[in-house]
Amino acid sequence: MDVTPLSVSAFVVAAVAVMRLAALADANLKAREARKSWALLGYDRRAAGWDPCLVYWDPLPMTHEVLDVPTAPDAPDAVGDRLANGHPFINGRWADRSWLSVPGPFFIGAGGGGPEARMAAAHFLADDGGRSFVHRQPRTPREVCDFLGVAAIGPAGGCGWDGDEYWTPAAVRAWWADRDRVRAWIDARLADPDPAYHDPATLRAFAAHLDHGLEDYLRGYLFWLITGRQPTRHDPLPPL
Repeated sequence: MDVTPLSVSAFVVAAVAVMRLAALADANLKAREARKSWALLGYDRRAAGWDPCLVYWDPLPMTHEVLDVPTAPDAPDAVGDRLANGHPFINGRWADRSWLSVPGPFFIGAGGGGPEARMAAAHFLADDGGRSFVHRQPRTPREVCDFLGVAAIGPAGGCGWDGDEYWTPAAVRAWWADRDRVRAWIDARLADPDPAYHDPATLRAFAAHLDHGLEDYLRGYLFWLITGRQPTRHDPLPPL
């Protein structure tokens, strides 16, 4: 059978089309699963005001929803149940936070780290004194839920969520200007980790975020602190 260039081209186009349709179907399935899991946890992406076009999304309205609204009966282990009835985790003191705490609304006050920090590797680490600190602020509804779920059973010093009242543009810029000190701390811990507090994979994730991604987050956070408005990709962001 003769194979003409035209038939080969048609085959390639058809194959690419099938691959794109498969990828789209997979993305739609994942989106439906995510919406279902969010609904079971008592919140919705749209209700939380989350938009992927936002450079910085304010997680506090959703945090209030999660803390105040009971979860669905078919989700007994969800974060809202663990934080119900005035759970005392919202008691972190700003003055007690670790110097390593990444700027943002959430922070950890004085208290134990260790197991809690390892459990919440996506967001928590522990400093040399065993104090937990936030190395990655939650940026999506899913991350807020994960963050609060661990904070509900987490560090003895408690979680604070009023960092916006303390961080100023000058303070954020000063933290960023001192990032070489933060990176030196990470490198030192990677060279000689304390198994009780320092998970190497989490330390490497912190270093990677410090090198790629954290600057954009902090510039968006600066915009939020300065204007009180969540920046989109079309807004010019202030420098660090």
